[in-house]
Amino acid sequence: MHLIPLALVAATAVSQAAILVNESFSGYNVGAINGQAVSGLGLSGSWTGGSAHHNYQSPGLSLAGVYSAGGSLRLGSGGNTTYRATAALGQALPADQLYGSYLFSTTTHTSNAKTLGSFAVGAANNNTDNTAAFVWAGNGYNSAASPALESPGIRAQQTNTWGTPTVSLTANETYLMLFTFNATMGTTSAWVLNQGQLTNYLDSDTLDATGLDGAALGTADTEVVWKGSATAAAAIAPMSYLHLFGLQSNGTGNNTFSFTWDELRISDTSLLQAATIPEPSAAVFGAIGMLGLLRRRR
Repeated sequence: MHLIPLALVAATAVSQAAILVNESFSGYNVGAINGQAVSGLGLSGSWTGGSAHHNYQSPGLSLAGVYSAGGSLRLGSGGNTTYRATAALGQALPADQLYGSYLFSTTTHTSNAKTLGSFAVGAANNNTDNTAAFVWAGNGYNSAASPALESPGIRAQQTNTWGTPTVSLTANETYLMLFTFNATMGTTSAWVLNQGQLTNYLDSDTLDATGLDGAALGTADTEVVWKGSATAAAAIAPMSYLHLFGLQSNGTGNNTFSFTWDELRISDTSLLQAATIPEPSAAVFGAIGMLGLLRRRR
């Protein structure tokens, strides 16, 4: 767990209101997530559709600068099968400009094998990567490339293609997926950052669409690992459900691939809020208690 600067303590209660959805995967029972009551902000009911391949695990992903509550959701190997876990939103997301982020990591891939993990919003019956309102994939696949490439991708409802992946992600490295979307306009943009890049954009106060769009592709601190945009071909459906898709392929007989999600957030304020805003924690309350004690002693 990252320590939260005291300067943020006073702002925490106000800033938290900007987060519409926050799932830190904290407080679940280790094992299959299907049927477990949702614990995240802005969610209701229980997780459904998650097979035994969607498993909550106590270790979490983290990047310096992103608050992490511990715990994560891991999609285990399934072998050429797509799996989905769904949670209902307590209230449908608004149709104007929204911002989001999540941490993800994926394991090593071999020839003809792939691991894809996606975060999507849509209606209950818009639950495939073709029909969900917006889909942000932590890993896409391009088998036509030589060697095969696996990279992020995004899709707006009913667009026909993910586009052609142009970069490969590093196995077992934690990345931050940032995205914006607007149901009224039917548009979405997304960027993937590594640790050095996130630190650079936070330090330079340029963690926004303008700053990220102006960056070159690459792994250097002033670049972005990946960026892209998509526009829907038809009207966007209501966004009342959150879907986590996973595709596992074991084309070489190796059945040990996995994809991990953590710190899923949607904000109505900015990319900066969605990516870095802390939530109340023991560290925060401890700091508040210490401040009160200091005042009494004075």
